Amino acid sequence: MTFTAALQKSLLFFRAQRSGDLGLDNPIPYRRAPSFAHDGSDVGVDLSRGYFDAGDYVKYGLPGAYSMALLAWSGIEFADGFAAAGSLDELRSAVRWGADFLLAASEHIDDGCTFYAQVGRGAAKGCGDESCRYDHGF
Repeated sequence: MTFTAALQKSLLFFRAQRSGDLGLDNPIPYRRAPSFAHDGSDVGVDLSRGYFDAGDYVKYGLPGAYSMALLAWSGIEFADGFAAAGSLDELRSAVRWGADFLLAASEHIDDGCTFYAQVGRGAAKGCGDESCRYDHGF
């Protein structure tokens, strides 16, 4: 596998982990329908974007911020490599998707110092029914 192919597949992984309305141009066929589009509606914030963490349906602020910082930094340090691989736009899109979520999650930071650090809840051990497993609350 070439560096270009490895880089493109790495960025494709981030595409597969996105939450929200991914648009019709999304290259992951089974992820074309919007998902978790109402996250944050109970608090008046659009938290539909962001990235799912660890293969479940939870979005975390801290790992997301770290991942976006490293992605952005890699774009600064290796911009020529991303451009040569034809992946600079995809990298920018990946960072923007996560950054938009983080900005939305901090929308109420001046109001009671509220940051939505976790959206969703992973499967609880021993929990069998779907309502228990995937609560879209905070």
